[in-house]
Amino acid sequence: MLRRGLGLAAAGVGVVLLASCTVGEPDPTPSTTATSAASPTTTSIAPSPPSLPAAAKAPTTKGAAEFFRHFIDLYNYGYLNLDNQPLLEISAQQCKFCQEASRAISDGAVAGDRNIGGRLEVTTAVAGPGEPAKGLVVNAVVDQAAGHTEDTKGKVIGSIPARKNVRIDARIVWIQSHWEAGGVRVLKGADQ
Repeated sequence: MLRRGLGLAAAGVGVVLLASCTVGEPDPTPSTTATSAASPTTTSIAPSPPSLPAAAKAPTTKGAAEFFRHFIDLYNYGYLNLDNQPLLEISAQQCKFCQEASRAISDGAVAGDRNIGGRLEVTTAVAGPGEPAKGLVVNAVVDQAAGHTEDTKGKVIGSIPARKNVRIDARIVWIQSHWEAGGVRVLKGADQ
């Protein structure tokens, strides 16, 4: 069974997002601070993890929303490159979603799998007001490109269709001088 996506990763396979699953910790409320949509990016394998953008380095609502975009960039990088370390470095140990995604990435690497496509794109990310050190809730909408996973012989072992308008809430916490993903919840109601 192919399961990749914000908390739905299963051992050895990697390309499905959010199949009507709720994962994570926050019990968020809607927020009102918007950020602009990210520009589309390619699905090619990146030689190194994306760098943290300057806008994501401030303990503000905009900084939290931009950090969430970076989190998704590292999530994409992790699955496409089978490298879970960058995602783990910005994730709290208690973030179940983060730990499950990390395990799935690691399992895929051990099995020698290859993920093609399936890239997530944040179309909207907003963070509500609050105290960054206690955590801010980022409400986001993401789209996922179609994708598939191949085994070591190039055989397709799983695939996913494109999905649009998948709603995600994330708890983002400012720890001393940086943001950390404290929890991610994938909500139902995505267009298929």
